[in-house]
Amino acid sequence: MRRKVLLITGANGFLAHAVVRQLHVDWQLVALVRTGTSSKSDFQITHESVESLVSEFSHIDIVMHLAACIPTPLDAESAELIPVNVDLVAKLANVYPDARHVLASSVSVFGVPQSLPLTLDTHPNHPSAYGKSKLAAEKIVRQMSNHAVIRFSSLIGVGMKSGSFIPAIISAAQEGEIRLFGSGDRLQNYLDIEDAALMCARAAECNRSFIALGVGERSYSNKEVASILGSLTGASIVHEGYDCSPSFVYDFQEAMDIGKRYISLRESLEKMVHKT
Repeated sequence: MRRKVLLITGANGFLAHAVVRQLHVDWQLVALVRTGTSSKSDFQITHESVESLVSEFSHIDIVMHLAACIPTPLDAESAELIPVNVDLVAKLANVYPDARHVLASSVSVFGVPQSLPLTLDTHPNHPSAYGKSKLAAEKIVRQMSNHAVIRFSSLIGVGMKSGSFIPAIISAAQEGEIRLFGSGDRLQNYLDIEDAALMCARAAECNRSFIALGVGERSYSNKEVASILGSLTGASIVHEGYDCSPSFVYDFQEAMDIGKRYISLRESLEKMVHKT
């Protein structure tokens, strides 16, 4: 029996590394990476351009679009934003129209919430440049006859890049004092990277086309996150200033069913604190 060929873009990324651990062992894994980089040994074959990829593979069964340019802040100008988030998706959709296309999108497509909870039918409200790029990629993928789109919330876990709230607050907790802006009531949704990877694997194996939310079981306030970290590290919590950032809560009924218990936020934070 012919082995299924699965292509992963952004093969050196945080999510891709976790996805490989969840994939079917009989699949042939092909990586598409940035020019001048190499992929993990989990991939049998690595390509640095769509052109070289097509020269070797006229047919691919599944394309998993995990490559992403995520500017900081999300509305910042980036020369790679459209080429990576939109143009690459379009190229692969064009050369492999019969493949199953799985897109790791983002809840950033919603923009600034006008009401909660957010659902798949919620109309985007002034999304960032990054959110707009993901909406454009979604439009391309949803035109494919066999597709899956997963709008992920904040992905957390060991190995995630610094610069966002969770790595920053963990660092503060390990130093002994957590400083929260305002009351700490702002809500955010977090999903462990291993659960996100399992969602991608299930989406690759599924035969139906769909769009779903890739979110955790519920949203947590900043002070709940701080409380968990305080109990794990013994750090004190100090409130200062103001926080006008919007909260994000999602309709969990529209989340992708991964068929198992979600990894709790406390479990995720404990792994990150102890780097296990």
